[in-house]
Amino acid sequence: MTQIDSLLHQIQIINTKNQEILDATGARFNMFKLCGVNHYENTHSSILAEFLNPKGSHGLNIKLLKAFVDLFASDDIKNSFNFEKAQVITEYSTNYGRIDIVIKDNLQNILILENKIYAVDQFEQLKRYHSYAQKYKKHEIFYLTLTGSEASEHSGQSIVYTRLSYAIQIIQWLEQCVHIAVNHPIVRETINQYINHLKTLTNQDMDIKNQDEILKNIVDNPNYIKSAQQIHQIWDACKKEIINRLKPNLQEIAQKLNLELYIGDNLGLNSTGFWFKKTEWDFSILFWFDQNYERISVGIDDWKLPNGIKLTEEKKNKLSQFLKDFTIHKSINHNWVWGTVFEAWSECPWEDVQKEIPFEIEEITSKILNKLSTLNN
Repeated sequence: MTQIDSLLHQIQIINTKNQEILDATGARFNMFKLCGVNHYENTHSSILAEFLNPKGSHGLNIKLLKAFVDLFASDDIKNSFNFEKAQVITEYSTNYGRIDIVIKDNLQNILILENKIYAVDQFEQLKRYHSYAQKYKKHEIFYLTLTGSEASEHSGQSIVYTRLSYAIQIIQWLEQCVHIAVNHPIVRETINQYINHLKTLTNQDMDIKNQDEILKNIVDNPNYIKSAQQIHQIWDACKKEIINRLKPNLQEIAQKLNLELYIGDNLGLNSTGFWFKKTEWDFSILFWFDQNYERISVGIDDWKLPNGIKLTEEKKNKLSQFLKDFTIHKSINHNWVWGTVFEAWSECPWEDVQKEIPFEIEEITSKILNKLSTLNN
């Protein structure tokens, strides 16, 4: 057995043990996952807002909000905010844009939370929110992403804002909330389930003890260190090969749905993917990958169509208006007519991708086709 084989065997043993622990403890059961709470910003905003709301159904009054402010807000806000009069509002409409979560009091203090799971920044988004906040005496802007990313330059350049991540800060706050809710068992366990769900979304769901055991096995064996480096290099190539093996499935889907199929060069790399269209269309149904192959997004646009075909602005507006009520999806890029995160990809284990994902691609493509079929009716 080679060193790589031996290392993979050790990891498999540890992972099997971890799976047995999950089965024995019921840790796989999670209502947030079962209800499809994954990459939709609005859903996560509603959950966070409910926890933050002093009038929320959790019955803990200002305690959860105060824990959040104490952890992340500036001293200026901490010392002046009137928690007893706090209002928490989602999808807050202003002349400067719709803000994901607003928390304000009766003393002209405001906290603005912009929530980004995978959506891109709108043009000058944080700059506009900063302009809106000037009407208040004191304000603070939080920019929340899965990993604590910075806002795009056009959105946040020169604006003071606080970066938060679901992976670290939100989980840190929620763990404090668990202690606060110790005598409210339903609330406590709901928060615990949300924490576990966020750990899954941010790739932290392996049991820490087992993760430490894998690291210890590698670090204690010099040969394993080299093997781990080789495995890391090989894995990206493995993922790309898995994606490439979807091509026959895509051809079958195109034939079944009477669509033309186009596949981008270097399928699986950033800014490439595959798209379906009909001859008479001046747009396509496009699936494209992020740079780590961990996510597919799907949208409708004229990106990279053959012969340089482009949508007219009139047609873009017509498509945008027509598809805006396709409520099972969410716009993720203001430059696209319509787009959404393709949920199934992130939920499907890599070992099942070739088996499961083609069904999901066919299903979502069929739904879009059914919607588009009424466009000219």
